[in-house]
Amino acid sequence: MDCRRTRRQVLALGFVIAFSLPFLAGCEADSPSAPETVSEFWAQTMSADLDMSSVWVTDESSAFAVGHNGLILYFNGQEWISQGGVSSTWLSDVWARFTRSAYAVGGYGTILKYDGTVWEPLSSGTFTHLEGVWGAAADDVFAVGLDGVILHFDGLGWTVQPSGVNVALYDVFGLSGTAVYAVGEQGTVLFYDGLAWTKLDAGTSAALWGVWAGGEDTIVVVGEGGLILRRRPGGWEIMASGTDANLESVYGSGDTDLFAVGTDGICLRYDGQHWLAEDTGGQAWLRGIGAAGGTRFAVGSQSALLRDQGSGWHAIEGGLAITAVSGTEEGYILAVGETGGVLEYFEEGWYQIIYGLPWSLRGLWISPDDHVFAVGDGGHILRRDADGWFLDQVDRNLSDVWGVAGDTVVAVGADGYVLRFDGSSWNPENGQVSQGLWAVHGRGGNDIVAVGAAGTITRFTGAGWQVEQSGTVSDLHDVVVLSDGIVYTVGDGGTILRFGEEGWLQEISGTTSDLRGVWGLGDNEVRAVGAAGTALVRRNGVWSVDDSLDEAMSMAADTKRDLECVWGLADGTLFCSGDWSTIFTRTSTGYSAER
Repeated sequence: MDCRRTRRQVLALGFVIAFSLPFLAGCEADSPSAPETVSEFWAQTMSADLDMSSVWVTDESSAFAVGHNGLILYFNGQEWISQGGVSSTWLSDVWARFTRSAYAVGGYGTILKYDGTVWEPLSSGTFTHLEGVWGAAADDVFAVGLDGVILHFDGLGWTVQPSGVNVALYDVFGLSGTAVYAVGEQGTVLFYDGLAWTKLDAGTSAALWGVWAGGEDTIVVVGEGGLILRRRPGGWEIMASGTDANLESVYGSGDTDLFAVGTDGICLRYDGQHWLAEDTGGQAWLRGIGAAGGTRFAVGSQSALLRDQGSGWHAIEGGLAITAVSGTEEGYILAVGETGGVLEYFEEGWYQIIYGLPWSLRGLWISPDDHVFAVGDGGHILRRDADGWFLDQVDRNLSDVWGVAGDTVVAVGADGYVLRFDGSSWNPENGQVSQGLWAVHGRGGNDIVAVGAAGTITRFTGAGWQVEQSGTVSDLHDVVVLSDGIVYTVGDGGTILRFGEEGWLQEISGTTSDLRGVWGLGDNEVRAVGAAGTALVRRNGVWSVDDSLDEAMSMAADTKRDLECVWGLADGTLFCSGDWSTIFTRTSTGYSAER
């Protein structure tokens, strides 16, 4: 079983543009029997190493962040989610007027606009790298970049504004459309009054990387070697920062409440008298900081996505989960999730082969003849056959997919939705339930089990779908059907159900944590994973903590992340995935951590 969470042909490998999709390709063995002996060697073979460059905070529970490979993240108050994008280039900066109006800029003149639903590219008229963006309104936006480039958007298009300099400009910020500042190399500070840009003498030749304007008498600039400049009515003054670390970004809520971040995890806060260092809990290169109300966000290298709500800086756990792994016994293995793409596993590790999807994928299955099916949010179905990649879409969110062959595939989703693919089209079936279905698995075309919300279980036996009584009202998140007809399903509150000769019976899991994934190598070799790094194994009819995986997670991170999926091959190789693109791999050949 894989682990999880209209037809339009895909044209080329790469990223999404509007509704056409550029892509790639890879089956799952049906409930393999357990090998005689398997050594327990778990290694972390992937972890998110996001490289973020900027953050813009719209309110205390909403923020945008951008970074490498066109990555765009949105914080919805609970977790960071990928919004994909239409570019694979580095994105340098982001600015948002509201949660439904945002702009991002980056390499090769890239400019993207968000309308609350999708990000779309705008023609900038230049191939010069753009480094900063800021706007006074949705139709009054400024972008700056290398070689002194300054662009202005008036709601209709982007035009060049003469800067009078040819050095790199790294940031732009303003008080209004007639009071805008830009900073860059060689101590460059420019001011725009609504008519023209003029150069100001800041008294330095150091590189300046960030600017913030809080009022006509409070303009703050940061740069290399810990330099902090403030413009007051009497001119520019150097503020004692207490550090020689390069400072990349500055933001504030007033002239007595300022923040600056930079290399080596440095974060400084100005209290009206002194700049004081704060503990960010790491050594990441922090490139962006923003704030709204009493909440601050900071982003940077090494997946630094930090938040301070008044009690200190903390990493925001949750999000960007790998929700499904599947493959063939021949070793063609893929993974999908909330990362906006598809990953492929090679001996040396995981590599992203499809990127930039503006929606998350939740379920994955690969047929013995290498047909790939991945389903997800917005009813999207990414499918590969001998003719290439295709994108299908239905009107319900889809959670999981499983099949027997490339022309016998079942997908399930919201509101009890069941779809069957016959090799050419998707057709709805009556699953006899209205609750959301979160997982599906089987052992043949006439024995397929789907599970979901409030203990829902429905089974296809050849003559149609029939509801089965689970004996629980807990949400069920995953299911595996073993080759001998034994079935396991797991869910909230540590729920584990087993179907055998006596029907559905609840088993003692020993945990109250929500369980998200289950996989079986036979009735005496079943795994379950879930929230806060919960990892269980069933042997001799008893569930216990999977000590080897638990140890591997403890070695990999201070905090155990939520696990979403466990899936494996007949040779004993297992994959376990979860939040922040974490994937652990168990082999019988040794322990070697790979990223």
